[in-house]
Amino acid sequence: MALAFQIPGPCLIQVDTGSSNALEDLGYTADGAQVSSQRLKHETPVDSLGGQGGIPGEIQMLGYIDTITLDLTKYDSAVFEKLIAFAYGATAGAQTTSVSSVEQSNIGVPLSSNSFRLLLKPSLRGTVQTNHVRNYKIALIESYDAVTGTKAKRQRMQFKCYPNSSLVTWDRSTS
Repeated sequence: MALAFQIPGPCLIQVDTGSSNALEDLGYTADGAQVSSQRLKHETPVDSLGGQGGIPGEIQMLGYIDTITLDLTKYDSAVFEKLIAFAYGATAGAQTTSVSSVEQSNIGVPLSSNSFRLLLKPSLRGTVQTNHVRNYKIALIESYDAVTGTKAKRQRMQFKCYPNSSLVTWDRSTS
């Protein structure tokens, strides 16, 4: 395979905040989505390989957590408000009393009741670039910057995306 520049074009961000979890357009990014992946693993030390300071006898791979940072230059404020209400409670500015917890029977998998689907759909000349699509099934809002005033600003949002029970963090499906 020849080396080539990878410039897919504008990236449409969709979330499943519509009725019956239908996908809605959140907006478009300025310079694409920044994706940082962190591999989750558990190392088990054994005495025969040096104990706590030595080489692990076993390493369990537990999937990845992706951190997605978006600078949205064009976004739907109604969809944005749905996300904020979903993440922080129905009252603007108020946080819910329940915190997303981890099921004991599924250590490492967050409860899906506090998550939503996040779909990154880059396109080139109007055609979705399927080899660049990322479909996150379990996404949580990590942080966002509130945009106020009359000057045009970028809406910055950050999401944490977790693996499902099959240890899959994302796939390439768009439906």
